[in-house]
Amino acid sequence: MRADHALEGARRAAARARRASGFALLLLLCACKRSVQPGPRRAAEPEAHGESRTTVVHVSDTPATSRAPRGLRPDIELECKQLARTGCDVRDELCQERLFSLARCVSARGGVRPPLRFVSEEASRHKRSEQRARVSSARAALEQAVHLLGLGKAPGTRDQPGQSGGVGAKAYYAPRDRAVFLVVDDATPYAGELAALSVAHEYVHALQDASGELLAALDGDETRSFDQELTLWGAFEGEAALYEEVVRALLHDRDPRAGLLERFAARTRGTDEAILRQARPLEASFATFPYTYGAYWAALETQQPASTQQILAIRHEWRPSESQRCVDESPTSLAPGYPRRARDTLGAWLVQAYVGRLARDPERARSAARRWRGDWISLYWRALGEAPSFIWQTCWDSAPTALEMRELVEAQLQGSAGDRAWAPAARRAWVSNHEHRVTLTVRAEDFAELAANVGPAGHGVAGGASDP
Repeated sequence: MRADHALEGARRAAARARRASGFALLLLLCACKRSVQPGPRRAAEPEAHGESRTTVVHVSDTPATSRAPRGLRPDIELECKQLARTGCDVRDELCQERLFSLARCVSARGGVRPPLRFVSEEASRHKRSEQRARVSSARAALEQAVHLLGLGKAPGTRDQPGQSGGVGAKAYYAPRDRAVFLVVDDATPYAGELAALSVAHEYVHALQDASGELLAALDGDETRSFDQELTLWGAFEGEAALYEEVVRALLHDRDPRAGLLERFAARTRGTDEAILRQARPLEASFATFPYTYGAYWAALETQQPASTQQILAIRHEWRPSESQRCVDESPTSLAPGYPRRARDTLGAWLVQAYVGRLARDPERARSAARRWRGDWISLYWRALGEAPSFIWQTCWDSAPTALEMRELVEAQLQGSAGDRAWAPAARRAWVSNHEHRVTLTVRAEDFAELAANVGPAGHGVAGGASDP
């Protein structure tokens, strides 16, 4: 019974860490919007067939011109334009009321205006430091697993100075306080467009939370995976980013629909490029994906998305797949007294980033996201505080795709063998494929117990390791 309680406690801690790192950073700490430069467009290419490298599917990176932003109601410009006025100082109550009315108009939501409070940059940094300190220990095992997959720096490693900075006014909506906070300093342009847009964006969040929806999401089901959390907040942030863009167009007396999808498409390309450079990709995903891919989804769809793959499918116009999602077949324990403490799903978006970092080929990375049929990271340790072992199991649309992914994983492990930080784990790595499934195991100990407990026979790779 005590072991069961420990397992349940570890699972809840991992879930709380996901929520805290994603939600708090998203809603409280990094509400500043980045300006992303669009990347080059690619023409549509025919689908390739065959095995191994020829399994890559080339898809258009440009939205079809026939698509219209269904997320905007027909009368939005006629009804809301009169509320969009420039020269509004956000410290003024009348300005705040006008911006809230504008947010209510463009979103077609009802609610009561929350208070707008002003907080210093120093206080904001202090809150960010407190939040990171609170979640770092519980999130360390998952971050370590992601690090060993080559997706970021080791837990505790700091980003380069300026890597996480933003531009323009910063604001956030706090569901527990039911208030909007604007981060200010001596140079804050209170009467500028950026301040108005930031406040309008956060007012949309307040309207989303009219009946406590955002707070319920924060306190929601602790079994949600990383992919499910990112999808959920892609819906919330995507809607707010969409209506922020509409407000911007109205302020400049432009048609809010003109070029809308093209602008969001360009920003998704910037997001795809930016995630490859992040030291903490779990955190960075929440600060980028919802504002770009989520906004593209919100412009075209009104229902809640089910996964990051579904959001990607809308963006890239993938045809519906006939392949079913797989189930996790990783073991509940590696050995007696060596149980699974936590399990998570990275999802198609982060798997795309993984392939993108290794292959340096955006088309191949996007193809992997399309062919993804599920993934699971299972974390194991005997006692709290010891180095975790993990199994990453991925499932694909075909056996040839699975073989291609196994080769990619092996190449990553071979490359890790020359890195002092990764070499010990790479030498204890075991990768195999069976039909549509690829299984990577990284052990904190040797391979002796692995053969008796984990999956079909595979390869030991990197550093001279071999089959036990």
